[in-house]
Order: sequence, then structure tokens, then C-alpha cells
Amino acid sequence: MVRFWISGLMLLTLSRNIMCVKSEQNGIYPRRPSVLCAFNLPTDRREVIAKTVASIVAGVSSLSVPAPAEANVAMAAVSQKYPFVAYGIKADSSPALNPTLKSVPSDRFVKDIVATIGSKGGAVWLGEHHNSANDHSFQADFIEKSFEQRRKTFSGNAPPMAIGLEQVQVKYQPVLDDFIMGKISEETMRKEVEWEKRWSWPFEAYRPVFSKAKELGIQLVALNVNYEDLVEVEKAGLPGLAPDRLKAYIKDPRGFAEFAGPLSFKTYVDYVISPSYDMHQAMGILNYSVSGEKLENEMSFRNFFSGRVLWDEAMASAAETWTSANPGGLLVGLVGADHVKFSKGIPGR
Repeated sequence: MVRFWISGLMLLTLSRNIMCVKSEQNGIYPRRPSVLCAFNLPTDRREVIAKTVASIVAGVSSLSVPAPAEANVAMAAVSQKYPFVAYGIKADSSPALNPTLKSVPSDRFVKDIVATIGSKGGAVWLGEHHNSANDHSFQADFIEKSFEQRRKTFSGNAPPMAIGLEQVQVKYQPVLDDFIMGKISEETMRKEVEWEKRWSWPFEAYRPVFSKAKELGIQLVALNVNYEDLVEVEKAGLPGLAPDRLKAYIKDPRGFAEFAGPLSFKTYVDYVISPSYDMHQAMGILNYSVSGEKLENEMSFRNFFSGRVLWDEAMASAAETWTSANPGGLLVGLVGADHVKFSKGIPGR
């Protein structure tokens, strides 16, 4: 039985099955030049990272925030589209531990995932590179093909389907609902969720996803923590957030605490969260909250870690709330790749 897949530039996780990534253009996990960046202007951390990543990917080396024109050129460079390919990796349980790789037709790729979900319902997590238009094109294509395959599988009576968005904070769920129901335009929706302020990555790259959701009438589900709450955690850790606000994101406090116990979670922290903290520190932006607020002192790893695990727990909780309310339903979550790696970000929760 094939358990793992490689497709496009996406890290895709289905339950406990991790999907790796490949691009016809760049090969598996293309290496990029590293750049040490220092910033001395108050700004939104996410905006800084968006501009810097675009410049790095485009081959622009800089020790400061790219100029607007430079950033635009960089964004255009990373928006090039490459062919998608899919592979199945069959695990080897023998002492040799030698897995095999086999090309898989894209239509079978979707059929197998839809079949695995079946009538049980659940969530499929697409771990994206935020700056990659190629990833977002793949997301829209995957959503459309999954929608069509489910309709065939269930003879036109498929359970509901939804798209979970890390890019939108939970307070803006009514705005997403109004957009899908046709009450407001795409531009109004974009403004009312404060896309540029609260997400920063170019909306244009995500447009195929929103257009496809509107066309097919697929519900959009806001997943992300409200910045007003996340900032309090970045300042003072989880105790800094009022109990009623914590309860809104952490539905199962005991399970939340126990999830961090196994060695596998500590490995996830070492491989994913710690390097992210180090990157923020090297860029000189830990003196600012995720909203751009100047902090009295550089954010500690403890507070950074607390913000990240709250982020993951909140998105997992929002997805669980939707799937519980929609038996047999399928939620396709669009989130950053770090949130699905090793199943210790969102999926394992």
C-alpha cells in the first residue's frame, strides 16, 4: 500500500501520512543561498519575512529589507509555474529499510486520497510555501479535482467540503461566509479580513483558491489565531492570555499538555520550531510582535514556542470543530509547511 506522496512543491499530510515535495524544475528540496538580514525599522515580522524570502528565492542578496521595486521583481520570479508530478513511496519494513519510489498518475493521486477519506470524513493538510504561486495553483487544482471525485464517489450527494485557511484569522469567519454567499466582492473580502496587514503574502498568488471556492460553493473556514491574542502570548507566554481566550483555542487542555510529552515532539521542536526562532533572531526581528508592535525585550524562545504551539492547536481545533459539525465532510487545510511536518504541528493534534 502506498503511504507517501510527492507532488508539486507541496508538503501534504493526510492523517499520519506525510507527503514530500518535488519540482520538475528544481528537484527535491532545492537549496537556496542563505542571507543574514538585519532590520532597524519597526515593521510587521511577517511582511519582513515575505519580502526577504522573495528576494532570496529570486537570487537577490541583501542585508536589509528589499526596496519595493526589488521585492516586486522577486515576487514575479517566484511566481513561475512548473509542471506538477506525483510519486508514491512504498515503505519497506524489512531490515534493509529500502523504500521504493514509483510515479503515480495525477488522477490516481486524487482518487486514492478521496478513497482514504471515504465516508469517514476528516482533513487533508497542504503544507505550502507562502511565496509560491505554483503551490497555490496546485492547491486550487487539488481542491477542484477532489470536489469532482467526491461528487462521483457519492453519486452527486457528497458530504460537505471546506477549505481551511491559515491566512485568515478566526474573527473574520463571517466575512468569508459573506464572500462565498455572494454578498460581498473579492476585493471587499480582502479588505475586511485585513489581508495585507495580517497576512502580508501577496493575495494575487492565492486568488486561484478563492476563485475556485466561489465557483464551486465550497465553504471557507478561518483557522488562524487572532493577532490580538497571539501578541499577548508573544509578550508573556500562555499565562499572558486571558483564560476565556485560551479556552477558545484550546478545547482539550489535558490533551494539549500531553501532546508535548513524547520524544517525537521534542524532535519536531528541534527540527522545526528552534530553527524558525533562530532565523527570526538572525534577522533581528524578535523585538517586534507578529503584528509589528515594539517589544520591551527580545522575545524569548519560551514565548515564541508558546505562540507557535497555540497557533497549531488553534488551527487543529477549528478544523475539528468543522469536521464534527459536518459528518463525512472533507476539510482541505492550506497552511505553512512547518505546521504539518512530522505530523507534530497540526495533523497529530
